[in-house]
Amino acid sequence: MDNLWILNIFYLVRAKINNKMRDSEIIKEKLDIVDIIGEYVPLKKTGHNYKALSPFRTEKTPSLVVSPDRQIFRDFGGDKGGDIFTFIMEIENISFQEALEHLAEKAGVKLTKKAPTTKEDKEKDTIYAVNHLTQQFYNFILSKHTAGKKALRYITEERRLPQPLINTFGIGYAPNSTALTKYLTGKKGFSINDLEKAGVVTRYGNRTVDFFRHRIIFPIHDLRGNIVAFSGRALDNNAQPKYINTRETIVYKKSQSLYGLYQAKDDIRKEKKVIVVEGELDVLSPRKEGVKNIVAAKGTALTEDHIRILKRYAEKIVFCFDQDPAGTDAQRRALEIIEKHGLSSSVITLEGGKDPDELVNTNPHVFKKSIKNEINIYDFIIDSAVIEFNPSTADGKRKILAKVLPMLAPLENEVVKEHYLKKLATQLDTTLSSIVKETEKRTSSPKRVEKAQSKKETIEEYLTSLIVQAQNSKKAASISKSIHPHITHQNPGINKLIDILEEKDGKADEIAKNLPKELIPIFDDAYLRPIPEFSTQIELEKEIIKTTHLAKRNSAKKRLEEIAKELKDEKDEKRQEMLAKEYTKLSEVLK
Repeated sequence: MDNLWILNIFYLVRAKINNKMRDSEIIKEKLDIVDIIGEYVPLKKTGHNYKALSPFRTEKTPSLVVSPDRQIFRDFGGDKGGDIFTFIMEIENISFQEALEHLAEKAGVKLTKKAPTTKEDKEKDTIYAVNHLTQQFYNFILSKHTAGKKALRYITEERRLPQPLINTFGIGYAPNSTALTKYLTGKKGFSINDLEKAGVVTRYGNRTVDFFRHRIIFPIHDLRGNIVAFSGRALDNNAQPKYINTRETIVYKKSQSLYGLYQAKDDIRKEKKVIVVEGELDVLSPRKEGVKNIVAAKGTALTEDHIRILKRYAEKIVFCFDQDPAGTDAQRRALEIIEKHGLSSSVITLEGGKDPDELVNTNPHVFKKSIKNEINIYDFIIDSAVIEFNPSTADGKRKILAKVLPMLAPLENEVVKEHYLKKLATQLDTTLSSIVKETEKRTSSPKRVEKAQSKKETIEEYLTSLIVQAQNSKKAASISKSIHPHITHQNPGINKLIDILEEKDGKADEIAKNLPKELIPIFDDAYLRPIPEFSTQIELEKEIIKTTHLAKRNSAKKRLEEIAKELKDEKDEKRQEMLAKEYTKLSEVLK
């Protein structure tokens, strides 16, 4: 009986694994990795592969390579690689199951019914379910329940948000009670622990109460449409704090979340720029006027994660913050990160209103005019500092320099840098040379240099790539082995791969289908590694010959170092004589 039970469990587990494998294979057949990765970074065709700047790091030379033939990618600068599932897991920071669901939806594949595979997956699914029901509950209270009448009047009459917009963003109202807790535990069967993990309740001693009470509720979505958190605005304008947000959970990280991005991402991609504002209403009101490429950072600080995410959709970040010192300081903090990621930036200065929501509702024509008149970020930095401090006094000049120079000093384009230093000199009624001297004093630290690759490319790896990517891999392998039978002593797998390529006819990517499992990563690495473009096969063969000789010399040098160390400790005379002969022979190779 026990054996039968164990056998049934075995078959059940194997069936689940097989179903998931079938799902993933069907998805991979329907989706092209070039299209998937192309949604995140612009890919450029080079030979039979595609290249791009890595979306995982900041770099100036493309190191991401994508193979349409093998349906794989490799980031040579950051040592990441794999298939479409690996890429989505890395770029979205999600589990395999979540990547499977995301890509299944994209491919139009209905997944085999499954249960969450890990404790973390189960917890995430529970939080998503709690948040989904919470949003429905609050939206119902706002739109259809008598308890939400005052809130609905406020949002539609005072804030002038139309019902379709309320529905699109799932806006709701949290009553001043514990109605949500009772609904989720009593009618939907969730535990208090589930609600605490989602952040929709809080404890006061032995009492558990709804976290949001008497507030307008704005759901916050991730890029796949899951509700990860909520922001609650007090209905009473005098209440403090005006806004409260869900605490961070396993699915919600403030530094990675932008309000409205899920709804705006297609418009941002279309416009190639994103407008960044401070609050939820600053996102919603402009949409009434057709401005949809707009998101809000929680608070005023854009983080590196925010900018990395926005870079997938936009080439330019346009700030539209409150025109006060706090807003301009936030822009300064984000500017260096934006520059580092190769994005351009500008600022919208609003006339006649403090923020986008207020200006849209008082004078929409002025708002639309303002967003068409962007100001370059560096012009704005200088102008706002001159407005904030008096440029005619010594103290004012000192404060302006303190604010502006740290932003101008890192500029790498010397012509652009000189342009703004000249403008600053004019504003301060001083000479360009004095501004340049002050800049040099404040920037004595060396310029930021792009980090070198952590894993230095070796001669052996390059040679393997030349052989694998040759039109005739068999001939290429034979040429190399005739000069140096063993490409490397460091990685026996490379030697084994070259042996197989020398024996087999056909294209390398076809041969790869029947390679031993342990050799596939080595093959993929060599197949994707960038190599020069050769106009003829003869040129490629010459490069293989030259590189093989270098590999042979490299191997000889390493072995000579090993022999020298061995001779120091070796006591056996016969062994000493044998090592000495090998040393002499290898020395001749180097000559």
